[in-house]
Amino acid sequence: MVKQKKFQFITLMLTLLISTVEAKSFKGLVKQKLFSSQGRSLCDGDLYQAKGQVSNLMNSVAQDVKKVPNDRWTLSKDMRWSNGYVSTKTYRGGDEIFSQMADLIRNAEHEVLVQTFIFDIFSKGAKMLFKAISDLEEKRKKMGAKKPVVVRFIFDIIGSAKGVNFFELMIGGRGGGRKGGSLSDGELKGRELGNYQLDFPRKLDPKYVRLEFKGHRHGEMLAVSHSKTAIIDRKVSVVTGANIVGYHHAKEVGTGKDEELMVDHGFLVYGPIALSMADEFYNLWHKNAGTKAGFSSQYNGNVDSDKAYPYDKKPFVNLKGFPKVYGVETTSWVKSPYMGVVGKQTGAMHRIAGKLNSWVNKLKWRAKVLAMQGENPQNAAFLGVFKHAKSHININTPSLNSWGFMHGILEALSRGVDVNIVVSKNYQDYNGPIQEAGKNSQAVKSLLKERKKLIKQFGGDESKVGDLTVKWFVTRGGQISGHRKGARVEKRIVVNEKFWNHNHTKFLVADNQVVIVGSANLDEQSWYNSREVNVILDSHRAASKLCKRVFKNDFDRAMAYGSKKWPGEKCWTNKQCDTGRCMNKVGRSWKCIFKDGTGLKGGYCEKNKQCKSNICNAKTAQCS
Repeated sequence: MVKQKKFQFITLMLTLLISTVEAKSFKGLVKQKLFSSQGRSLCDGDLYQAKGQVSNLMNSVAQDVKKVPNDRWTLSKDMRWSNGYVSTKTYRGGDEIFSQMADLIRNAEHEVLVQTFIFDIFSKGAKMLFKAISDLEEKRKKMGAKKPVVVRFIFDIIGSAKGVNFFELMIGGRGGGRKGGSLSDGELKGRELGNYQLDFPRKLDPKYVRLEFKGHRHGEMLAVSHSKTAIIDRKVSVVTGANIVGYHHAKEVGTGKDEELMVDHGFLVYGPIALSMADEFYNLWHKNAGTKAGFSSQYNGNVDSDKAYPYDKKPFVNLKGFPKVYGVETTSWVKSPYMGVVGKQTGAMHRIAGKLNSWVNKLKWRAKVLAMQGENPQNAAFLGVFKHAKSHININTPSLNSWGFMHGILEALSRGVDVNIVVSKNYQDYNGPIQEAGKNSQAVKSLLKERKKLIKQFGGDESKVGDLTVKWFVTRGGQISGHRKGARVEKRIVVNEKFWNHNHTKFLVADNQVVIVGSANLDEQSWYNSREVNVILDSHRAASKLCKRVFKNDFDRAMAYGSKKWPGEKCWTNKQCDTGRCMNKVGRSWKCIFKDGTGLKGGYCEKNKQCKSNICNAKTAQCS
């Protein structure tokens, strides 16, 4: 690691010496300043030489996960582990994710299963999916199909069985009080007014498409169904962290100052693993006992739910062949010999009875805590990776505030494993007072403090402790993730703060071999309370390619923790700003700005004179 650090320093110096051409845009300046870790071996190197067989890392992690009690899983025992293919083509942003999802729906022949957390019927994503379903009906009608495609769609109500839920309070009570209903008497009892209006844009003929909507309500105060997947014909599945909501569709370059932006990714898996994903979907779809795990009830559609075409746990077609999926290059598919669905039910989770303080000095307590935290497949999988990886772990996440995840990170560092994290700065800072580790910045500070203790435990020998590199997410447009006060685009939300240029991707790759993608954030909500779904896969070839396409570019572009503030960030003094200028006078913005005449194209600005071009775009707050 000492040699690696010297190599990184030399690379940085060479980068600065070679970059003699002055950047012509803020985006170019960001690239020139931050793409300094390109020499790092973040995604290369085949450490396990598995050659198509299950790797030692995957085998060790799977053994830990299999110890989880049966009642903590979200799918049947015979469906938990399988194999299949993963596409190394990734989908970034709502337009790409939901466009691919829509194409898959248009080409469905038997069944479409969609689950999501936030569902905004007026969003671009919803319109794209609804158009695809309409196109599917027209297609089936023209071909004279003898049986319909069954479309089942479930969303989270954000409310408890008793009508009291923390998140419902956050949205001003407008998220609850709904009634499920049947269509058998011809009356739409499940129809809504307001944000979750579920009227389909036009009437669909059930002879060609049976559309069934359900909403899921939980029985615990902090519970939500945070899962987001789409499964087509039980053979191909989209796995994503993206909600069906507008902020995933904002442009990453030239984002308006009043726009919300959350950058997310979508992934495709194919084969038996997709059947496992369908089984996981039906676990939620059929919840109706009214227990703490909640219940799902019909809201709308063109037929009564579950009156025909019941789930039989069987594939519609032979899934053993090579993937042939509309719109996806055959060369992008990579086989994984072992894959699993590692999610979690809501609740049923113990909280840690202590903080990170003196973590390294309480080994027995540490072991007990880590064992206790692995009570569900998701947490056991993450902890298994932290426990068994032998080189490095790369992570994309919007949040970092769960002691459970943080204990896992420290476990890896204590064994000399490097951990690299891209996280959003200021993401949901308003939740800081009620989150275990506080804000993201506070959690990172705690981790770095504990790492110093680890070094002392090893007699001051830093080479025995893994490197912890944390960077703040920066968009492709060169804007650092942050927060802005002001009226929310999501009008129903009470919190008066925007999601501004944030990363929302949930991605982990360990040793360029094992990958976990899905809905889980590295926060206490995903660790303790939410229902989640994730896929774990084993393939060096897939892991290396996904690492480069999802993690490395964002990591190279991201801003190192502890760096000076960028234009547009809040400040108190000039010294805090990278530009040396803070608008820190009464009545001013109290933000870092460019000095007059130095602002490059795409850089934050408040007045024309701050820009080299002498033109500040008022809509984007960026120099033209």
